[in-house]
Amino acid sequence: MPVMQNLLHHYLLQHKRLFLPGIGLFTVEQVPAKLDFSNKTLHPPQSAIQLKQENATNDKRFVRFISTQFGMNDTDAIRHFNDFAFDFKNDIAIHGEAILPGIGKVIKASSSSYSFHPEASLETYFPDLTAERVLRENAAHTVRVGEEERTSVEMQELLAEEPRKDYWWIYAVILGTIATGVIIYYHLTHKV
Repeated sequence: MPVMQNLLHHYLLQHKRLFLPGIGLFTVEQVPAKLDFSNKTLHPPQSAIQLKQENATNDKRFVRFISTQFGMNDTDAIRHFNDFAFDFKNDIAIHGEAILPGIGKVIKASSSSYSFHPEASLETYFPDLTAERVLRENAAHTVRVGEEERTSVEMQELLAEEPRKDYWWIYAVILGTIATGVIIYYHLTHKV
């Protein structure tokens, strides 16, 4: 029986689903990594095994997997697996619970339903990480400005330059004064 339990664990990890007749469908749900900005923590991705109490049938892939592992034909593999499932269900009926190594503990909840407590998984070996912001003041990197790419050093130099003072109005006053002088001179010398 331990060989069958190990195979079931192996199959569940590979294919993310395993149906045990009379118990339900075990599935592996992936929970992605999460970043908690307020606590500056990065939570690692996790795999959660769940038991859904539904009636399903084992697929041909599972039957082929069992028959290949035991070196028997498909009919004998199905019979061998059904015997295991029957014995597993009887263990639950007698003891109130049964353990699938690497998967978890199945507990009798009522006459026709079961609860499931997953076994501690590898996620316990991957703790949360602190995510501190790293500031590198003198590190150069590429910055996109409009349609151009410039380095951060170039942008700091452009932004650090003092704006040029505009003296165009002085030239306009000088030209205006000269023009006024020319007009006055013209009117004084050409009085008719």
